[in-house]
Amino acid sequence: MGHSRPRDMGASSVSGVPEWTYNVRVAALVKKYLHGHGIDSIIYDEYHGNAYTSAMKWLAHTLKVDGVTVAVEFHFNAATASAEGCEMLYYHSSAPGKRLAGLLQREILTEYDTTDRGIKPLKKFSRGGAFLVKTKCPAVICEPFFGTNEREWEIFRSSRTQLARAYASGIKTFLSEVAA
Repeated sequence: MGHSRPRDMGASSVSGVPEWTYNVRVAALVKKYLHGHGIDSIIYDEYHGNAYTSAMKWLAHTLKVDGVTVAVEFHFNAATASAEGCEMLYYHSSAPGKRLAGLLQREILTEYDTTDRGIKPLKKFSRGGAFLVKTKCPAVICEPFFGTNEREWEIFRSSRTQLARAYASGIKTFLSEVAA
């Protein structure tokens, strides 16, 4: 999960719900759906470290020790009230990360009538880049909608189950491709 450092709740939606609060419920549902597919998963909803860089170092080490094969951070975007759409971010030189981002993007766009902002490569010093760089397994930052857009917020606020199923489906497809 994203924004899992102490006192970091992320952006807030138009109704004042922080990213972390919204996504902690989504993560629990994703875990449930992955379990139903026979896929074990771990939710990291509290990163250790006071600053972003130290938290990402801790997370990368923890993921490695735990043998994690795919890492996905759940977020939502925030900007102007008219900004809209779905995008997935991956490390620019990670072909598996790009594939995972594409599968997650496809699943969200299949489930929701929203603007396709595309999958976007990030470099090392991009905002959020440390998560993607330091994590040695394929990793994606998910930004499925803009919480600052009233229409999108209403759609995604009331459909966490649908969002979780879409995430789980994308992850399942990716893992089955890797295993083949």
